[in-house]
Amino acid sequence: MLLELRDRRARILHVEDDESLTQLVEELLSDEAQVVRAHSLAQARAHIEAERFDLVILDAALGDGSGLDLLPVLHEAGSAAPPIILYSASEPSRELAERVQAALVKSRDSVEHLLATVRRLARRSSEEEAAR
Repeated sequence: MLLELRDRRARILHVEDDESLTQLVEELLSDEAQVVRAHSLAQARAHIEAERFDLVILDAALGDGSGLDLLPVLHEAGSAAPPIILYSASEPSRELAERVQAALVKSRDSVEHLLATVRRLARRSSEEEAAR
């Protein structure tokens, strides 16, 4: 399994209000990871407070607010903070791109590119965890 972390599958939080996109990503990663979908800022906050994730895919524009409001909450975990992939409709500022591990633009970066980025970051995270 590409996303296997030690003896378990990676847990990914996908914060996105486009249900068809979250469903597609979940289906494409179903053999490798457990994808938890959050379609709103409120759902994402509830998941973050209750669960631990190995990686987060984040859309900036949600129906009930900005997904970027989750960045401080996600970074609170310090060295245990999950890698964050910003996958959004607009080009991020340089400052924003520096606050995440990858910044992708939906119109330019395909879902396949997103999945390759997920796999790369999960593999790196697993290697760092094993080194600790």
